[in-house]
Amino acid sequence: MWNMLLPTVLRMSLTGSIVILTVLFARVLLRRCPKVFSYLLWSVVLLRLLCPISFSAPLSLLQFVRTPIEAEGKMRYGIERFVQHRNTELAVSADKTAKRVKAAAVSEMPDMQNFVHMLITVGTAIWFIGAASISMYGICSLVRLRRQLIGAVRLKDNIYLTDYVVSAFVLGIFRPRIYLPVMLSDLEQEYIILHERVHIHRKDYLVKVLAYTALALHWFNPLVWLAFRLLDKDMEMSCDEAVMKKMNRDIRTEYSASLLKLATGRKKLSVTLLHLAKGRPETGLNMYYDIKNQQLQR
Repeated sequence: MWNMLLPTVLRMSLTGSIVILTVLFARVLLRRCPKVFSYLLWSVVLLRLLCPISFSAPLSLLQFVRTPIEAEGKMRYGIERFVQHRNTELAVSADKTAKRVKAAAVSEMPDMQNFVHMLITVGTAIWFIGAASISMYGICSLVRLRRQLIGAVRLKDNIYLTDYVVSAFVLGIFRPRIYLPVMLSDLEQEYIILHERVHIHRKDYLVKVLAYTALALHWFNPLVWLAFRLLDKDMEMSCDEAVMKKMNRDIRTEYSASLLKLATGRKKLSVTLLHLAKGRPETGLNMYYDIKNQQLQR
């Protein structure tokens, strides 16, 4: 079981890499479409990275050529029987030669098997250390963040205010909570709370856990790190689009300014990658400058 672990992970990583490259190409084609489409594509990547079972189509092309193959096999069998009957002595001699070659190959087989077994054992140990290290980093960061949130004050429902963070985020799996920095104004709180509620409604916090699990399993694959980053970006931008659709008026300017405020005031926090943080610099800046360019063109 231990020796089969690494080959299984490598096979999953290889097929997952192919899917990642396909999604990267699809994102280029969908760059002008709503980001929710790009976000949904990453679910296929997570499936290939986390599911060790390969799916095959119920119909196969072999079904359509089975009859010709069977006929060819019967003909070949008849020819072989004829040749065997006419060349008995030659067949016996070839069989003796084959046995001698097989015996020589078998004598060298144990050394090669031991070498391959050793490589798999060492590789599996290295992979396990890397996966365990990333998993422990996430768990320790989560525990440290929860300690910082002990003094959080409940605002309403599942929304809490805290002095220890400068970025809004969702934390939790079974009972997700929204944490807001106290520096936000009432209007900014309205926008950011709506954003985090969209995360909760779409179960993005569970997607983030699955994505981090895939990252821990395939830590050696740089494409998986890129996919984790782009999935997070598409998740946030699709959530921003959902917020603006829910509002009855154009709030792009105020909303992007709120994101920009969180981004510029954000410090380097020692937090886990498992929480859904709001206030990424690239998101707020991109929205802010897009709106400014549109205003200048008018």
